[in-house]
Amino acid sequence: MYWRFSIGGIVQGVGFRPFIKKLADELKINGRVFNSEQGVVVEFAAERLIAETFRKRIFDEKPSAAWIESFVKSSEQDLKIGDGFSIDPSMNSGVLNLRLTPDFKLCDSCIEDLKTHPRRKDYAFTTCTICGPRFSIAKGFPFDREQLSISDFKMCADCSREYIDVKDRRFHSQTNSCKTCGPQLDTYPEAPKGTNLIEEAVLYLTQGKIIAVQTTTGFLLMADATNEKVIERLRSRKNRPQKPFAVVYQDLDHLAEDFKIEENQAELLCSAVGPIVLLESASNTKLANNIAPGLNEIGVMLPSNPLVYLIIQQFSKPLIATSGNRGGSPLIANIDEAKLLLEGIVDLYLYHHLEIVHPMDDSVTKMVGDHPIIIRPARGLTPNYIGGTKAGNNTVIAFGADMKAHYALFHEGKCYLSPYFGNLESFEVQERMKFSLRHLINVLDLIPQEFLIDVHPGYFSRALAESFSNEFKVPLKSIPHHQAHFCSGLADHGLFQKKTSILGIILDGVGFLEGEKLGGAELFEYHQGEITPIEVFSFYPIIAGDKMSTETRLSLLSIYPDSKAIPGLFNHVELELYHKLRMISKGRIRSMGRLFDAAAALLGITQINSYEGEAAMKVEAIAARYLKHHSHYQPKHFKVDYGFESYLRAIEDGIEEGRSIGELALNFIATIAYQLVSFALKNQYKEVVCSGGVFQNGLLIHFIEDYARNVQINLYFNSISSPNDSGIPIGQLYHNHHIN
Repeated sequence: MYWRFSIGGIVQGVGFRPFIKKLADELKINGRVFNSEQGVVVEFAAERLIAETFRKRIFDEKPSAAWIESFVKSSEQDLKIGDGFSIDPSMNSGVLNLRLTPDFKLCDSCIEDLKTHPRRKDYAFTTCTICGPRFSIAKGFPFDREQLSISDFKMCADCSREYIDVKDRRFHSQTNSCKTCGPQLDTYPEAPKGTNLIEEAVLYLTQGKIIAVQTTTGFLLMADATNEKVIERLRSRKNRPQKPFAVVYQDLDHLAEDFKIEENQAELLCSAVGPIVLLESASNTKLANNIAPGLNEIGVMLPSNPLVYLIIQQFSKPLIATSGNRGGSPLIANIDEAKLLLEGIVDLYLYHHLEIVHPMDDSVTKMVGDHPIIIRPARGLTPNYIGGTKAGNNTVIAFGADMKAHYALFHEGKCYLSPYFGNLESFEVQERMKFSLRHLINVLDLIPQEFLIDVHPGYFSRALAESFSNEFKVPLKSIPHHQAHFCSGLADHGLFQKKTSILGIILDGVGFLEGEKLGGAELFEYHQGEITPIEVFSFYPIIAGDKMSTETRLSLLSIYPDSKAIPGLFNHVELELYHKLRMISKGRIRSMGRLFDAAAALLGITQINSYEGEAAMKVEAIAARYLKHHSHYQPKHFKVDYGFESYLRAIEDGIEEGRSIGELALNFIATIAYQLVSFALKNQYKEVVCSGGVFQNGLLIHFIEDYARNVQINLYFNSISSPNDSGIPIGQLYHNHHIN
């Protein structure tokens, strides 16, 4: 009998065809396997029982990086099957309907090769069938070598032998290369001929210098993470006074010396994604104190690629590993850009000549109990979104928001999410996003049918979408910002078909509502395809426009102008001016992010947001530290109503009573959680979706979950998309698909 298996999912660039070939040989099956524009196709001759064994073992034994989304088994009449089992060239049907393979973290076997392999010892581009660059170097699809930028480097005889040897673990590895034939490293300033360039980079680091390292996804800025003076110099040069830096460690054992690592955090760090994971820092780490000022969590990672691995093994201490860019600009991907844009920041450039087609930052995540929270979806997570809700078949492109720029699209029943680009206020970020989307439209041969945008009339993402709309003659549709957040959570958990009403609690910094109103503390009810806003929290005057999001004292003045702290935060001239602006302001805002800002100003934590969310993160950090040192403390809930000034009045009363800042910060966060759960209970909601950037706050999640559990309310947090604005394009797509 003749059979065909058509397999969809993440099945290209993960060693799937070599796996099929080895399994077929073991079962003595004649046939062939090849990539198609829909995934992988297996055609073979076998008795029914053998065919079923083959199918079952494919599912049970598939490569670790593979994910099977669809599997169609069909019997065929007239397949031409010869003797043996072969891996054939890709068959192109002209209709691309394929999951795009993400980049994978350096695997343990390749780490061993970096130590001992004759042609790969200390070779910075060592990869295999289950690790290395994928989407970042893909010019086209299916995922075959001729479609990748690595094809600029022709395999040597030894690599070619590995490629065709069914017993070799690099059998049909599309990214295969070695010291003889692959990309090579260079430095600027140029080192003398014969210099070991890894040793040269490590020498610079040892001398307290800052280096730019080009990995296969873009440049990283690296420096000694134990040296406060070096980090201060990096902050000064990069104009980054407070924003935390990520740190890379040699391995899990060295990381465990400085951090208490839970099992689920270790799994994330060691996974094929290999993201940055936020961990609670101990008081006695070897790290410098100015890596994450005022915070109790530090983003850490293990080496995701061979180059970083080789550098840190020789340096033998943790290293700062932060995005290679200037503030606000996109990640730098080539040496010419790096020399131009990083001049004055770095002392040495370590680079290569492998083209990076899709530059990508490292993904950032955290665990809150058992909940994974995705803070920045990028390398390893994008370009796929695989949620709990099926995507639409029509080709629809969503342009997201401005602060955390991504696009997302539906195509042939699949959902794709671009890597993180940055803030669209930067022209360079706009150009990067435009290039990436145009490239994907061309490669996937897309014919867009609709473009989705945020309702904010001034967003750069709207202008970007308008230019594409004019070019493709495709209509634009606006999606409300906070409803998009809500739908991202509904999509993650497959809740659109629920018969019961679902409460949506959306808390963030700011999103456009209508007219001169901005939101950030929004409640909704979802019921069978309808979303209804629920008016709960009060509005307050917007003072000095966007300045309000950077100066926490303005939020305090807006919400609670009678606070006794106000005179100490403004001089006489400022106070008169801002009071007048408050009185005449027509703009109104209700924002949980701004309430956190006001609390930070009142508690004396910070008067400035030098980066997005700084005040809220520092309020959480102080509260978490208090809870850590008073582990049996039961938060005392403030007596509050749905006016934010009631929270601030309660904090001020606590200050006058002599309560500590940490205790008041903890009570503040616990009260928000208690009030929200009380609202759900009073209004008889049993299912609640929580989304928006404020739900990156681990303490808030801890308390709201605790209170909800006690009254049998089911909570759903973003787990596959991000709760912050990185999740907006996903929410836009599913809102458009499911909301009447």
